Amino acid sequence: MQIGSSPHGGFTSDRYPDTAGFVFIAGGIGITPFMSMLTTHAERGDD
Repeated sequence: MQIGSSPHGGFTSDRYPDTAGFVFIAGGIGITPFMSMLTTHAERGDD
């Protein structure tokens, strides 16, 4: 059992720079990574 590990993973929209757009569907606690990505895109001024 590992205690105190931080969240990690490889799910990122940066892997698809030529994509015209994304559709996100999430609910409950699963919306957290999407909110993080949307905030990052807004701060960077991504379309």
